[in-house]
Amino acid sequence: MINLTGGLCCASSPRDVQQQDGYDHRQHGKNISSAQTEPSDGVDALTKLCRILSCYNRNGSTRDTSFDSFPPKLVKLLKHDTDPDVILLSARVITYLCEKIPELAGLFVSLDALPVLCQRLHTFEYQEVAEQCIQALEEISLQQPIACLKAGATMSILNSIDFFSTKIQRVAVSIVERIYLETLHFESPVPLVCVEAIPILCNLLQYEDPQLVEKVVSCLIMTVKYCAAKSPEILDEFCADGLIEKVIHLLSLTNQSQRALSPLIYTVSKKFDSLFFPSSCGF
Repeated sequence: MINLTGGLCCASSPRDVQQQDGYDHRQHGKNISSAQTEPSDGVDALTKLCRILSCYNRNGSTRDTSFDSFPPKLVKLLKHDTDPDVILLSARVITYLCEKIPELAGLFVSLDALPVLCQRLHTFEYQEVAEQCIQALEEISLQQPIACLKAGATMSILNSIDFFSTKIQRVAVSIVERIYLETLHFESPVPLVCVEAIPILCNLLQYEDPQLVEKVVSCLIMTVKYCAAKSPEILDEFCADGLIEKVIHLLSLTNQSQRALSPLIYTVSKKFDSLFFPSSCGF
């Protein structure tokens, strides 16, 4: 896979970069557009754009529109099926753009980038591509969490989480937590995806990484609280999926100091008591 090398002095706009590095904005766009037929030219152009964006600093509150022509090209390249480097670098540029110019997240949503990013999470033969798409989804979810939910990001992330490194798994669950935080405040009734995710979230309670487990517990707490208030019948799904047993096991491990869980996990796990005990689950 591509390894970005070289650097540029920090710049506040493409014009600054043009002066520093002979940057031609229009030609650059043409080179990126040609990536589907000439992957090597596209890789060079995308690599250079990554370097430019990595040192791009936004000045003031006025949005720089110099990069607005790139999102349609990048979404098209993200669908490119012949060159993994083109896909990887396209996802990386999208990540940079949404980080540096957050307003562009909405543009990427309107261009249907989310379904493509979700699909790329299952590109298991190119793990670096999938992990870069997780990072792109993270940046978009900061601005467009409900759009991420509607595009199927929650289940796409959870269904592929086992294939990621621990670091990326934490990012992935953070995205789900953010989606839940926004969705369960504004959506009624309970989104079906929140119910569908219960078995996977329950299984994630058994993972060894405390930071990941903490965020999973947070997602489950939000869902249980919301269901208890809005759709109590859905609580049966939690019982059927073994949530009670897994929480009891989690608390048992914490009490026995067999796992270095944070106090927050223990505290929020205890909250299940007030929601489920006594309950119809036989506990």
